[in-house]
Amino acid sequence: MQPQVQPRAPEFAPRLAFVLALALVAVGTSPADAWLDAGELGAAGFELGVMHPPGTPGLAALLQVATWIPLGPLGWRMALVSSVAAAVVAAVTMRLLQRRGVHPFVSWGALAWLFAGMTLLRHARGVELYAPQLAALAVVADGFD
Repeated sequence: MQPQVQPRAPEFAPRLAFVLALALVAVGTSPADAWLDAGELGAAGFELGVMHPPGTPGLAALLQVATWIPLGPLGWRMALVSSVAAAVVAAVTMRLLQRRGVHPFVSWGALAWLFAGMTLLRHARGVELYAPQLAALAVVADGFD
């Protein structure tokens, strides 16, 4: 009896997941301040000030770096930080699932579910702290795997 060979996702799958996720979220990225606390977060990032607790100084530094990019409106550049963070979540999730030997259809389905839930998608298109925090958590989980 021949052992069954589990299909594997190609090695470039995490990079492809990054590009596809970035294209998905960057299309709808807000060119101006969005709702909730996006204005406060953007202002704190612009002047390297303190935002509401817990403060997230790492996000403020990333938002400050985004202000240096001479492309598009300031709010869009800052929202792009969240978009790139969501793409990092997609790439790291694909890498984790690939490393665990999960079937490629299940891996791509998990990513589709992650973005179809609209929570990550909504917070990845504006100046918010949830996508960068999820990216940090995904990178730490990848490091422990």
